[in-house]
Amino acid sequence: MQRLILVTLVLLSSILVASCRSGPPPVSGGNEGLASRRQGTVGQYSGVIVFDTQCSNFSQKDDQVVCIANRGKEPVRIGGWLIRNTIGRTYYFPANTSLEPGRTIKVHTGAGSNSATDLYWNYEFKPVFDQQDQITLVDDSNVDVAKMTTP
Repeated sequence: MQRLILVTLVLLSSILVASCRSGPPPVSGGNEGLASRRQGTVGQYSGVIVFDTQCSNFSQKDDQVVCIANRGKEPVRIGGWLIRNTIGRTYYFPANTSLEPGRTIKVHTGAGSNSATDLYWNYEFKPVFDQQDQITLVDDSNVDVAKMTTP
């Protein structure tokens, strides 16, 4: 009986961990991983690519919206970047995603069809983000670019 309980717990843990991602991490040429993320490092996009807190909306549990804005003067390729919350729920931006200067892109936790201005995570557990949840934007070099706390 104890063995059955242990096997069930391991299986449920595996399912829970797998469900916290938007898909497989992007393929990279190096051996870097989350363990080698350079926390505290100021990347070249710090202050340029930011969370747009005026646009972001967490009031609807079935479709929360996180907005990322380009405050710079040049387009920035954010394909392979990710947003992650405190418990590790992670969304990876599609490979060819680019954010033009002065533009904002919305990441919806609900279902929909991706466009140039709106991306859809289709995350199955709702809500994705809790109150006072910290969300981190991480670039493809594993550098924290921006952080925000949900209301």
